[in-house]
Amino acid sequence: MITIKRFLIIDGHGIAYRGFYAIKTKLTAPDGTPTAMIAGFMNMFFRVQDDLMPDVNIVVFDARGKTFRHELLDTYKADRKPLDNDLRIQLPILQELLRLIGCTVLVREGVEADDTAASFARLAQSENHEVMLLSSDKDLLQLVGSGIQMM
Repeated sequence: MITIKRFLIIDGHGIAYRGFYAIKTKLTAPDGTPTAMIAGFMNMFFRVQDDLMPDVNIVVFDARGKTFRHELLDTYKADRKPLDNDLRIQLPILQELLRLIGCTVLVREGVEADDTAASFARLAQSENHEVMLLSSDKDLLQLVGSGIQMM
């Protein structure tokens, strides 16, 4: 008998970016390390946990550097601003925190987070699991259908 599990797949970079700009106050740790993004991300994370009660949490992040899409098109995301340094500093801290609370954290070199999220969503769907995607990336909307929802 197959037990259906509920998967929550989070676009880590997308939600981190939203969390970073959601908190207007400059929050820092005692040593001065910025923490506003971590606080914003975790507030959203725990709210979603309470609502969905997922069995499995997967958080995907973009790796630093170019992806296979850059190989296909030199100008891919050429006009994108670099990541704010305060946000960049917090990403490894957030990833470690997520691992410590039992989340699977994925960072794949050469592959964007949304592509990794899509692959895992389709795999879980193919094994008859329920999937909830948490992302603001409209590209992921094409996955919505039987067994896959998006917040």
